[in-house]
Amino acid sequence: MSKPDLSPTAAKLVQRMTGPAPSHPLFVGEPLELSELDALELGELWTLAHATLSAKRRAPSETPATKVARAIINEGRDRHPRFRGAACRQFLDYLSAEFDTARSEPEDTFGYPESVSRWRKAHVAISRCDELSFDGLGAAARRFLAAAGEPAMPHFALALARLVGARVEADTLDGLITENAPRR
Repeated sequence: MSKPDLSPTAAKLVQRMTGPAPSHPLFVGEPLELSELDALELGELWTLAHATLSAKRRAPSETPATKVARAIINEGRDRHPRFRGAACRQFLDYLSAEFDTARSEPEDTFGYPESVSRWRKAHVAISRCDELSFDGLGAAARRFLAAAGEPAMPHFALALARLVGARVEADTLDGLITENAPRR
C-alpha cells in the first residue's frame, strides 16, 4: 500500500489501525465515512484490516483499531473491493503467512475449517484483481500454493499455478489428474 495513492479518508483509516490508541477510552476520534472509499481503496486496506483483526484475535479486546478493521471488512462485503496487483500480492502473502502460523484449524463463521476460508479469500482477491499480470503476483501465488498444501479448491489451485508459470501449471494439473483418476 502506498500512502500517496490513498485518499485522506483512507489514510486516516490506516492511522487508526496502526497508530497509538487514544489516551482516553471514550475518545474514538472524528467519525469516518467509509462510503467515501472507492473499491480500489477498499482493496488497498483489505490486508491491513484482516491483519489487524487477526492480531487482536490472539489478544481479544475491542479497540478503535479493531472497530475500524471490522468496519472496513463489512464495507467490503457489501461493496466488493477491487485489487491492484500489489494489493492482491500483499493479501496472498498475508494468507500464506496465516497458513504458516495456524496451529489448529478453528472453523470460520460458516463452519468451514480456516484453511478452506483462506482459499476462498484468495479466490475473491484474484477474481477481483485488476492487474493479474503484475510482476510479484506469480511469486505470491507460489508461496500461497506451497503454504496451503492440499488444495481445498482444485480448479482455483490450477488458476494460481498458471500465474506462477507453465511448469507449475503442468505439475498441478498432473497432480489433480492423478488424484482424481479412478482406482482399479
